[in-house]
Amino acid sequence: MVQQVSRMSVRGQTVIPQDLRDALGIRPGTRLSWSASGGSLLVTPETADPVRSSRGLLRGVGPTTASLLAARRRDRQAESTSDTPRCPTRRVAHVSESQ
Repeated sequence: MVQQVSRMSVRGQTVIPQDLRDALGIRPGTRLSWSASGGSLLVTPETADPVRSSRGLLRGVGPTTASLLAARRRDRQAESTSDTPRCPTRRVAHVSESQ
């Protein structure tokens, strides 16, 4: 990990060292995401592609693809061994017109 020091100005501005900008592909106009955790500040450059930048955002949260596929396999097997039809037919009451 490369560590360098910069100073914050009275207006709250700082300079990202040139070699760090080059290494991370930060150019003028690049959006930076700022977050604080445990007394540290994390600055992450956002990619131009919002889909690519959000990839992995929910990793470890909710069901996995493997668990969803396993659940679907169990459902399919239960459907194939069940005596009930998959799409039960609806009975429609016919109304006759009286004159």
